[in-house]
Amino acid sequence: MDPPSTLQCELRPYQKQAVHWMIQLEKGQCIDEGAMTLHPCWEAYRLADKRDRVIYLNAFSGDATTEFPSTLQMARGGILADSMGLGKTIMTIALLLAHSGHGLSGSHPTSQSSSEDIEISDISDHSPSNLPKKVTSFSGFDKFMKRKNTLADGGSLIICPMTLLGQWKAEIETHAQPGSLSVYVHYGQSRQKDAKLLAQSDVVITSYGVLASEFSAEVI
Repeated sequence: MDPPSTLQCELRPYQKQAVHWMIQLEKGQCIDEGAMTLHPCWEAYRLADKRDRVIYLNAFSGDATTEFPSTLQMARGGILADSMGLGKTIMTIALLLAHSGHGLSGSHPTSQSSSEDIEISDISDHSPSNLPKKVTSFSGFDKFMKRKNTLADGGSLIICPMTLLGQWKAEIETHAQPGSLSVYVHYGQSRQKDAKLLAQSDVVITSYGVLASEFSAEVI
């Protein structure tokens, strides 16, 4: 497939293949199409004899089979594990550009439950001792429900070592057309804590340490 027009560099054939693979995994593949597509780790060979049988060989594991190894899978996501220097960062930027415009703030009601008392009933037994009762909200429940009822739609989150924060930002600014991706580096004491504001960026870059620190603060 052709790379996004906002990518300011040329992709090599194997990089185009990787970008296509990542986009397809994120979209989710049609079951019929997946069942008819040969898995990229396998190669097909036809025996030169009367049987005219096709043998499928896995170039990585050395396994061989006569059963068609399809790409059928229900899970999304994957691991881009090319060797160092083959342009994984460029491939990822191309993927980000293919999905640019996701940095939009918004809210979605995720539950109709009130932060007040929840009614629990047992429809199998309506004896006086089992009539619907009220459950008192536990500590922190109100705060949890208020935050749960509003979720922000955001772009993409890049988590990397602290030493690579600047490099990721520089790579995006170098290889993406100006104005095509909004980038925010989520790091430092003055970093933004409002999820709605963070969601306005197409790409948010942060470190493992910041993510662990903020996650710990949320669950305590």
